[in-house]
Amino acid sequence: MARTPHNDIVANDPMRILTVLILSLCFLSGGILPAHAEDSAGPVGIIVNKHGDGWHFADAKGLALYVYDKDEVPGKSQCNGDCAKLWPPYAAADDAKPLGGWDIIVREDGTRQWTYRGKPVYSYAKDQTPETTFGDNFGASWHVAFQPISIPPEAAMGKTNLGTVLVGVNGLTLYSLDEGKSCTGGCMANWTALAAPWAAIKNGDWDPVVLPDGTKQWAYKGKLLYSYSGDVVPGDMTGQDVGKIWHAAILEPAPPNPDWVTFVESDGGEILANKQGLTIYTFNRTPFFIGGPPYPEKTQKLALQGICDSFCRGNIWVPVLAAPDAKSMGNWTVMDMKEDGFRQWAYKGKPLYTDNNDKAPGEFHGTTFGDNSSWRPIKRSGGSMQGISPVG
Repeated sequence: MARTPHNDIVANDPMRILTVLILSLCFLSGGILPAHAEDSAGPVGIIVNKHGDGWHFADAKGLALYVYDKDEVPGKSQCNGDCAKLWPPYAAADDAKPLGGWDIIVREDGTRQWTYRGKPVYSYAKDQTPETTFGDNFGASWHVAFQPISIPPEAAMGKTNLGTVLVGVNGLTLYSLDEGKSCTGGCMANWTALAAPWAAIKNGDWDPVVLPDGTKQWAYKGKLLYSYSGDVVPGDMTGQDVGKIWHAAILEPAPPNPDWVTFVESDGGEILANKQGLTIYTFNRTPFFIGGPPYPEKTQKLALQGICDSFCRGNIWVPVLAAPDAKSMGNWTVMDMKEDGFRQWAYKGKPLYTDNNDKAPGEFHGTTFGDNSSWRPIKRSGGSMQGISPVG
């Protein structure tokens, strides 16, 4: 079976293709892009948090704000009715005024909603704390609202096992050397410099360094950037720690995972597993009941919340139990299942289970249970392995 990339690469964004020439001209002329004054301050009621990959936006409570890919017409929301119940539009006060990239639109129901650079912004009803981003990558259409850092057209951002990193336009990870080390001669057989255009000039954290042969190479925060010959597809990290002197250009480290979490290879890419390497699943509501036996009303109500009770579990599904002293962390939460008398781990609000039919790491027999859509493994990126919708 063909190898499946297991990351989300910003370089593949169609918008990048449309804007690359404009960005090139801006960068070459010394204009800062896409960082702007409003990135470090937002209108009243909007919090702007600085991260390594850019400025992330949150509501007044600190909960993440999101944008929707299907909002393709600037200033118009495609999320109404039931959609707006799960994704509440972030309302603008009656006296609120546009500021910088922030503007206000009037929705179909007459309410006012904030937009950022033409994109309506929303909260997610299931987010619980400022540390959670349950809605990120939901349905492959919802994403945390943020303004990325300045990046020249020759580079982009990509998500890897280690977090958000700098990548080339081909999506392959970029690396830098430890201080005092250099790559010359035979080293260049495996490492390729990230070339900068002849007209490139220093711009913020980006600096085009003139090489001995007169060409230019991009450096980020003073470190020259290279790609590695061992990386084949986006998400590969074979250059990490080579010779203990090469390291990926990490912008934002991946959030921590509980110590029991591991990752295993499967036909669908890397998926989440427990310490024994057994696949972790979430339960996804009503398809479970299609063509099945009559389930008790309580079981069906819990199923709509993604909870599989003892009747639902039978002899197949095993809850991933949490220790008495286990604490929630980021998108990983501990649920107190009082009726069952135990504490259970959940990811993005969904309780986690293993399948007794899985006997070895990388197996995922559970995906054939419940009309092929009720039980889903979780990819390392947090999305559903089946690609129907990510856990959220």
